[in-house]
Amino acid sequence: IEELIAYRPEVMVVVAFGQILTKEVLAVPEKGCINVHASLLTQCTGAPPRFSRWILDGQKETGVTTMFMDEGLDTGDML
Repeated sequence: IEELIAYRPEVMVVVAFGQILTKEVLAVPEKGCINVHASLLTQCTGAPPRFSRWILDGQKETGVTTMFMDEGLDTGDML
């Protein structure tokens, strides 16, 4: 955390990390943390979401969701 603070980031972006960041880490960037989630939320949640699961379930569309991160899993405000 000290190393992250030393960078003084305005924002941090997480892609395919697979872990929930602690409250302390989420508080480091001035403008928040953004997650790039490899599926459409709220239909396909969790880590790791899989496009193949989505297709095997018979869905015709898939996509990517960007969202602000909070302390939960896939619970932040979508952008």
